[in-house]
Amino acid sequence: MTAANTLTFPATAALAPGNDVAAKAFGVLLAACLPALFWTAAAAGVGALVGVTFALSSLLIAGSAIAAFLSAVCAPIMLKA
Repeated sequence: MTAANTLTFPATAALAPGNDVAAKAFGVLLAACLPALFWTAAAAGVGALVGVTFALSSLLIAGSAIAAFLSAVCAPIMLKA
């Protein structure tokens, strides 16, 4: 590449990420589901250590509520940019 080409080549435009909705939606999915999985597993693990067994349906409801709350909070923040 010559000096004339490097001056006219928009390197920042080629490397800058586009306005990709799929990548943003995947980011919201990760930001909502990973903490929900962690806290659901933590609740089940602590319950097992204490001697309390949670029903699978209650763990699924708690995990779904956490994921729904986080997606409602994170989506406007993450998709705004």
